[in-house]
Amino acid sequence: MTLVEVIVAMAVFGIMSVAVFPAIFLYSRINTISQQIDTASSVSLEVMEDLVAYSDTIPSDELVLALIDDGYELISPSLPETPAAAYVLETTQGSYSIQVTLTLVEGNPYQLHAQVIVTANLGAISGDRSIIENILGFIQ
Repeated sequence: MTLVEVIVAMAVFGIMSVAVFPAIFLYSRINTISQQIDTASSVSLEVMEDLVAYSDTIPSDELVLALIDDGYELISPSLPETPAAAYVLETTQGSYSIQVTLTLVEGNPYQLHAQVIVTANLGAISGDRSIIENILGFIQ
């Protein structure tokens, strides 16, 4: 191989590198964002699974106190003993804010409508939400 061929090969490689390297960085960024979104979805699913597990073991009127014991802060109403149609609790887990809303199902004291909202507080997905809703049937 002559010196001219080597220089031409290096030039071709340089031109290809300029085109390919930005794509590699873009795919890396997309992968990071996807992981963050997946984590938010996993956190919301984990919280809902915990609520379902509680519904199998405790009565519905003890759920708010159990969540407070787990580190949630009661936002509305201000006292857990206050009967209410809905309870809103919040906590944080790493870079994610978790809000749990529990609403009484009309006409059935053994069912609650549960909504879990996980909001990301980091990077490119800051403010994005993962929402899961479910009707919980409690022991009587």
